[in-house]
Amino acid sequence: MTTTETIPGHVIERVLGLVEASSSLRGLSVRGDITRQAEQLGANAVVAVRYAGGSGNRFAIGGTVCYGTAVVTRPEIS
Repeated sequence: MTTTETIPGHVIERVLGLVEASSSLRGLSVRGDITRQAEQLGANAVVAVRYAGGSGNRFAIGGTVCYGTAVVTRPEIS
């Protein structure tokens, strides 16, 4: 997972779609939820991750929405 739109040293081969998770419960990980969604789509990475509400860190505090783009990447060949 990365907040950037690219991953250094990798090429995005396919964009699979949006993944998102939300929580209003203190301490519930939303990052794990979008990672699992991405894996179910066949992705090996999530790019352009954004947070709305809460503290913007790994755990939802006071309600957080986390979303990003599930993608398939491969190492870049020089």
